[in-house]
Amino acid sequence: MKNCFNATLITFIFIVIFQLPFNTRAQYGFEKYFGNQGANNNGFGLVQTTDGGFILCGSSDNNALMIKTDQHGDEMWHQDFTDGNMECIRLVSDGGYITAGTNYSSPYSGVFRKTDSLGNEEWNYQINSGAFSHYGISAMQMQDGHFVFLENDTYPFQEYMRVWKVDSGSRATQWTTEINKVSNCSPGALIQTIDSGIVVTCGDFTTAFPHLILAKLHPDSLLEWKKDYGYPGTINAGLAGNTVIQTNDSNFLVMGYKVTGSLQSDFSLFLMKVNASGDSLWSKTYIMRNSNDFPSVIQTQDGGFALVSTVAYPPSGGNFDYRIVLMKTNSTGDSLWSKEFMGLGLNQAHQLIQCNDGGYAILGTSTDQNIGENYFYLIKTDSTGDILNSANAWIDQEKNLLHFPGLLTNQENISIDIPDRFGKGNYRVFDLSGRMSAKGNLTEGRNSISTQALSNGIFFIQFEFKNYHDFRKFCTLKE
Repeated sequence: MKNCFNATLITFIFIVIFQLPFNTRAQYGFEKYFGNQGANNNGFGLVQTTDGGFILCGSSDNNALMIKTDQHGDEMWHQDFTDGNMECIRLVSDGGYITAGTNYSSPYSGVFRKTDSLGNEEWNYQINSGAFSHYGISAMQMQDGHFVFLENDTYPFQEYMRVWKVDSGSRATQWTTEINKVSNCSPGALIQTIDSGIVVTCGDFTTAFPHLILAKLHPDSLLEWKKDYGYPGTINAGLAGNTVIQTNDSNFLVMGYKVTGSLQSDFSLFLMKVNASGDSLWSKTYIMRNSNDFPSVIQTQDGGFALVSTVAYPPSGGNFDYRIVLMKTNSTGDSLWSKEFMGLGLNQAHQLIQCNDGGYAILGTSTDQNIGENYFYLIKTDSTGDILNSANAWIDQEKNLLHFPGLLTNQENISIDIPDRFGKGNYRVFDLSGRMSAKGNLTEGRNSISTQALSNGIFFIQFEFKNYHDFRKFCTLKE
């Protein structure tokens, strides 16, 4: 009678718990590397697609490269373009993409490319003039369907940032507006506002120390307002803006850096929230380890903010150590937590997004200094910035681990097939209290995991490989 009751209880628990997670949204975690073998690969732009996967853009040597992955970071297709790079990619209304980059044929040209949803080029628009170089920084589609481009053009001893409005059909230039003499801008320096305006941030480097510039344009190119925030209260100090977002309350958050003392050192992260007219509401400064690289910030689903940066540690064994940092703040910019990612050892962050599951995705570049090759570096975390999934975040059943059993009745072993691309890995088994019950190693092909020492109940098994992590659950039911 007791054994029958235990079996009934286990079956009931199995039904309740095993049905629940597959009706909830999973949070995936992984680190993946992409690029053409033997090439100089750099990952810059990132968007999540409607199927939960990702589109990445960047460069491979002197050619632009676009990569599509599924939700687990496995490559589905890629497109090579025989000119320059892609630093920015954004979704457009027809399901395709608009990108911004630079053609490295002398003199350099700003290249803005429209593709379909599979990355096939439909047209490109190039900005060039005489013997001077132009750099494509950012691109986006406006609410009227036309496109706006941001570019830097380099003349002797000065750089001008300009915004271009281009007709979506004829590709004719509707207007162009000069913002400032600038440097050090990221693709996030250009945004569209909820009232169809355009906001741009940058740093003015015409003086010894930079001034942070923030400007808003009407859709017809007229300047609504332009703010120069000057020196931050001291003589030997300056501010520069890298990226800007519009916040949920219709204000703006600018991220950049503050420099003091020396133009080659003493950089710190600078966050400033301004109202809809550009007047400062608050600002925060954070000391980051040897860094002035703050390329991307977002507002998170809880109303706070998340940002990425690149920080440097002292070289070890002849190799440099540059890590990517993901930092989460509250709605007033106070730091809540931060996580570091080491990649292959020499890394640079470029783009951060919040995913539809509440986690985060980061794209950057990672270099293996031992062999001198660098790759697109895609990081996917959960909502707390961790790559390993927590016990209540589940991978969908159709994923890579084949024929995984949910209910074991009078079985002593789990038979599981590991795809060849996973390589070698390991597993750990936990009971409901979190106590580890078993562990072992895994290889490609068929593996057998013993459950002989496990009692009746529900267990979690964690799989860990170099580029893939997963949690699964199973229930043992023995007579």
